[in-house]
Amino acid sequence: MMLGGFFWLLLFSGFFLYWALDAFILQLSSQLIIRSKPRYWDAVGITGLVYVIEAVVGVVSVFLSMALVGRMSMGELMHVDISSWFSFVPWVVVFFLISTLLFALIIGWLYGKMLKDAQGQEIRLWKGIVVFLVQFVITRFIISIFALGRLLWMGAM
Repeated sequence: MMLGGFFWLLLFSGFFLYWALDAFILQLSSQLIIRSKPRYWDAVGITGLVYVIEAVVGVVSVFLSMALVGRMSMGELMHVDISSWFSFVPWVVVFFLISTLLFALIIGWLYGKMLKDAQGQEIRLWKGIVVFLVQFVITRFIISIFALGRLLWMGAM
């Protein structure tokens, strides 16, 4: 029982650390693109809203991708020969494209409405998309470095 609680503590503390880092990177990317940044706690709130939107977009993208590729469920793939598994590759590509496009447009719109430039004006959709993309690239780079470090550390053990 104690080990299970420890697992959840580690899982959620990691999520909250990532959230705190992502809010800081939102400030950084805003400063780089629009020469203005939100207060840290505003960035934390915006980032939390982005996480909720990300979950919704992910679910919608799965259904859209499955519909576009012609799969009704993953269970269909369990009862077919191995060559049918290669038909799964377009599903992943379609999912990635749909989710990235939807997410960039929605988050770009959200950032465009919630982030202000140095004059206090909304930054609008296109600058919002650029802020999102800069934040996305920086965050994924840092997470990749942490993941690589963890793999190297685990390999050394």
